[in-house]
Amino acid sequence: MSIRPRDDFRLIVAVLWLLGMAALLRVRFVWPGILFLGGVTALVVGRYRPELRHAGRIGTALIVLGVWITTRFNFPALLIALGTAIIIAAIFRQTPDSKTDVDHELD
Repeated sequence: MSIRPRDDFRLIVAVLWLLGMAALLRVRFVWPGILFLGGVTALVVGRYRPELRHAGRIGTALIVLGVWITTRFNFPALLIALGTAIIIAAIFRQTPDSKTDVDHELD
């Protein structure tokens, strides 16, 4: 029995949520920890599914929101988190000249 790549991706996301929720419940950091978990999941989705690249932006926004809430709505912390998110987005942005990954497997 082989697992197709799409099923493998869904399995990774499901396990990420399962382990993340268990960790959040264990450390009693459910809120705003769930924002970090959702953000990391969205980043994984954006990385493995290029057609859903906007998910990476949503994930970054969730993580920045989580940092801001964790710092008790500290405005300088929000600015630092936003600046860090912009730098990370610029580093990982695909340029129009870059080639996309090609799946060379035959079905």
